[in-house]
Amino acid sequence: MRKITLGKDVKGVTRMLLNGRCVFQAGPLDQGFWPDGIYAAPADEALRFDIEAMKKLGFNMVRKHVKVEPARWYHWCDKLGLLVWQDMPSGGGGDGADDQKDGTLSTPEASQQFETELKALVQTHWNHPSIIMWVVFNEGWGQYDTPRLTKWVKELDPSRLVSNAIGWNDRRVGEIVDTHSYPGPACPKIENERAAVLGEFGGLGLGIPGHAWVASHTWGYQAATGTRHQTRNYLELWRKTWQLKEDSGLCAAVYTQLTDVETESNGLLTYDRKVEKVSVSKAAEAHRGKFSPPPTFATVAPTAQREVVVWWYTTNAPADDWVKVSGNPPALPGRLPEFDRSGSRLRIRGVNRSRSTTGDSRNEHRRKSESQEMGLQIPYHLHPKIPTQGAVWVVASAFEEGVSGVGATERARA
Repeated sequence: MRKITLGKDVKGVTRMLLNGRCVFQAGPLDQGFWPDGIYAAPADEALRFDIEAMKKLGFNMVRKHVKVEPARWYHWCDKLGLLVWQDMPSGGGGDGADDQKDGTLSTPEASQQFETELKALVQTHWNHPSIIMWVVFNEGWGQYDTPRLTKWVKELDPSRLVSNAIGWNDRRVGEIVDTHSYPGPACPKIENERAAVLGEFGGLGLGIPGHAWVASHTWGYQAATGTRHQTRNYLELWRKTWQLKEDSGLCAAVYTQLTDVETESNGLLTYDRKVEKVSVSKAAEAHRGKFSPPPTFATVAPTAQREVVVWWYTTNAPADDWVKVSGNPPALPGRLPEFDRSGSRLRIRGVNRSRSTTGDSRNEHRRKSESQEMGLQIPYHLHPKIPTQGAVWVVASAFEEGVSGVGATERARA
């Protein structure tokens, strides 16, 4: 059994209270699509699989997006312990809603059908304790008569919270003020009587070959080059989200989305549920507000991004005692020349590629632009002349995930 209410935290911010305790709710958007049955899951085991996947990812909540699931899905949420925000599927009852005004009835028949099904949704599902919120309208779709319908739903089921309009077109009624932000995150302005939530954000895209609905048509709100890149971006989104909890009064966040859906490739799992696109253990920690310390960086050797730097180089490994060499190493060629793009393919990010050592503003600007453009391309050995610091041999591997200018690993020895 459980109780869901609104209350104040120690700072006086309005929060959602689970059994009287402030609990930050973190969960995915779940549209409930399947590649073989579309809206129909292949078996009860498949319904349970999705709930267990969300638990494994460290989520404590899910927003069921404009779909009503079979009772077994809610049973697994009840049994395994997952809070549910339940959307009312969007209908054609209204039209014309925007930030300035509510929508109006499209036809009496359409509104009657919408309200009949809304009442049936509440009354046939109110025995599932996992459901803690009813969402009347999503992003203005079919929205009309919002204050009346929000009040009506609350009267039907006083035991749950009610969101009048998730995303936008808020009519300032109900118990939730919501925003959507892609990639985000963001927080709506906090209010005294309603809890502030982020109803949708993220949508980071990554298509996985062999697991896409249509291989040539996958999309997301921000692309990644592989699972490691996707994980880095994902963790950073959640780091910012938890900061909004502390700084801006955010009470909950819903990431888009649990699985890929047809050409939408922004799921944490592929459409067939066979590939996890982020590190599950790291994501689970992030959803609980636990993060590794941010990386720290130290300069091994100066680059031409700030000053003129003279380097010596070789494309062959130097002798074992190369680190003992001082001054101009005779075994290595002289000052770094302009690169031959068709030759050794040597590329050095941030290293002066100009013969000029005058440091005039035009050359300096050109050096910065060119060095930032090129980046590291192949393994190489560098021997710079660095006064008072001796020699440094930098070995860099090829780019991770094949993207120029991003993600090259470097190992340095001084």
